[in-house]
Amino acid sequence: MVFLRTASLRGKFNWKRFYGPVDSFPGEWGEANISSSAFESVPRELGSLGIFWHRNRMPNVKTLEEAFEFVESVGICTIFSEKAKGVPSLWDAVDLPERSAGRTKWGAKVEAVWAWKNELPEMYPDDIYYGKIPGGHAALMTMQHLRETHYAIAHKPIDECSELAQRVYDIIRLNPNTTGELRKEAIELYGCTKSRFDTALKQLQVTLNIVRSNEPGLSSDTWIPFSEVYLDLVGD
Repeated sequence: MVFLRTASLRGKFNWKRFYGPVDSFPGEWGEANISSSAFESVPRELGSLGIFWHRNRMPNVKTLEEAFEFVESVGICTIFSEKAKGVPSLWDAVDLPERSAGRTKWGAKVEAVWAWKNELPEMYPDDIYYGKIPGGHAALMTMQHLRETHYAIAHKPIDECSELAQRVYDIIRLNPNTTGELRKEAIELYGCTKSRFDTALKQLQVTLNIVRSNEPGLSSDTWIPFSEVYLDLVGD
């Protein structure tokens, strides 16, 4: 069985959704990629069949609002990485100069994407989630995707994380803090290396035990327990 959905965002995006097994994906559409629909749930009668998306035209995101629309349209995207199989990249969607027109040497495109990864969840906390997905890739996703798909796949109880990750979690639970301050405290308390701390912090993000605070005005990433922000999800 096949179910098709086409969506356009102000003429800039045109995405087709195909629900069905891989071997029946229409070849004329190009490459099939595993993802999920930001517009509607998979029809119940399709059971556990695959979900695929296909991009007809390259997006040309140039503003924060268009970046928001892009995330809403795809459900989930990485920030920079192209290595997350089947997950589109915000970087690829942005149409800004890479090495010029910016306020710094990094260029307008890097500046925009780097800023939007913070501004989108800060400005749209009920719509957009920022975190790390399996593989350690930084990603933005809709709250619908987080609630209906990602949480069940990615979440692991804290007692299934590494011993150091559990200790770092305890520090965050008692005193939410920035990455630098947490690293300093963990190294002093447990004698771990910077690399081991960074791995533990990444694991806590991927397993949805901590989340970056979306409080306006924070200049550095500040980490808080995931349950403090999304208690409804944790309690389900």
